Amino acid sequence: MLKTIFWKDITLLLKDFKFQVLLLIMFILFVICSFNGASREKATDSYYQQLISQCKQDSADNNSSMQHLIRVGQVYFFENIYKSAYITVKPGFPTGLMTELETFRPQKYDISYPSKTFFRLDWAFIFGILGSLMCLLISYDVISNEKQNGTFRLVIVEGVTRFQVLFSKFLSTLIIVILAILPGFVISTILMMALTSNFSSSILITNVLTLLLFIPYFCFFIILGILISMSRNYRNSIIITMTVWLLFIIIIPQGANIVAKKLLPVKSQSVYDKELTDAKGKVYTYWRDKAFTPDGFNTVDGNMHLENGMRVKGFYESNLALSKEYNKQNEDFYRQIEMKQKIASISPMGLMDNMMDILLDIGYYHFKNSLSQFEQRYNEIKQDIVSQDKADPNSMHFYYANAEGDAGMIEKSLFSMKPYNHINRLVMMDYRQDNAVKKFHIILPYLLILILINALVWVIVYFKIIHFDVR
Repeated sequence: MLKTIFWKDITLLLKDFKFQVLLLIMFILFVICSFNGASREKATDSYYQQLISQCKQDSADNNSSMQHLIRVGQVYFFENIYKSAYITVKPGFPTGLMTELETFRPQKYDISYPSKTFFRLDWAFIFGILGSLMCLLISYDVISNEKQNGTFRLVIVEGVTRFQVLFSKFLSTLIIVILAILPGFVISTILMMALTSNFSSSILITNVLTLLLFIPYFCFFIILGILISMSRNYRNSIIITMTVWLLFIIIIPQGANIVAKKLLPVKSQSVYDKELTDAKGKVYTYWRDKAFTPDGFNTVDGNMHLENGMRVKGFYESNLALSKEYNKQNEDFYRQIEMKQKIASISPMGLMDNMMDILLDIGYYHFKNSLSQFEQRYNEIKQDIVSQDKADPNSMHFYYANAEGDAGMIEKSLFSMKPYNHINRLVMMDYRQDNAVKKFHIILPYLLILILINALVWVIVYFKIIHFDVR
């Protein structure tokens, strides 16, 4: 009997005009998304290659000597994240980082300019926004229709349990939702691989995992829709449905940003600038006060008596203090972002957002990984430059940005006048993604929370249908 009811539900939903319209809309949007994503990827890839070439050329031009390089040289760290642009792109996060050579003070570098010329339609929009709405629109009247038609009462009389009716409605709706998405999903995947000439298995695996991760998300809205369909005034179900959708898709995720800013506000730029100036000035003053010679000359303020190293320490240590304060200030922004993510996780939309960041290696997850790898690589390059300088007998081995400006005041060079042997290392492009096992362990807590939310809503729906008046 359950099997009969299930196939009846599937047949009715397939014949439903709503399903046919949604199937067509989804298919068209997936196709548009493929062409849009492929165009964006090609444009950004071309721009990305030009940018890499320009940075490499600038590094080579600045490599007349290592002494000159540590004054004007930059270290770059790039990763073209637009290869998954057809799934989603995270605006607001840099696609590259750069820092001066003397101290680690990473600046954000964005290579996303070409993508701004395209309408942003991606899978995150189709799955996350339209998919959730589709789940609600298909399921919000599945119980109320059965009650109106008298079929609910009939099947109960024939011995079918209320739980069986509930499970049949849930499973049939989930299958219909997947059927509405699947044709467009398959065509979009094939088109993306063909348009970008990339037939690697990683694309197929990523796409399939994206769809699988969204299934618990769809389940939440289907269960919620079934709950709405059992409301007493089912004529107002569509209003309740849209209100619920707005709450979980727009109000909570957007409100999380506002609440996070209130709970963990960041200071104004003028305050941060003053803190940077004070941090640098405090250390510089400390070294300057220690640097007076017996004849009253200050070896930090002036470039005489460079051999005692006080000026080097004054400049280097004060710039190091500036760098540390700058990185400390950035932690204020990171804490605010993390708080926003935690608050947004109240909503399934927020949970999916976090899981997509990890799966695709984008957004804040990518940024923090990039920052960690960049700092490690920067330290390796700096150590390499220092080691190469130590091998130069004509250098005094004073590693500070003002070395070139102070040159000429002493017979020896303050830092090596030889070019850096590994100049291409200054432009890094080998971002290392976390392996699949580590990503799974990071995603798992979010997935379990989503499943738990589904279970709680399912329990509410179960008790609701047990006491549901079928008359």
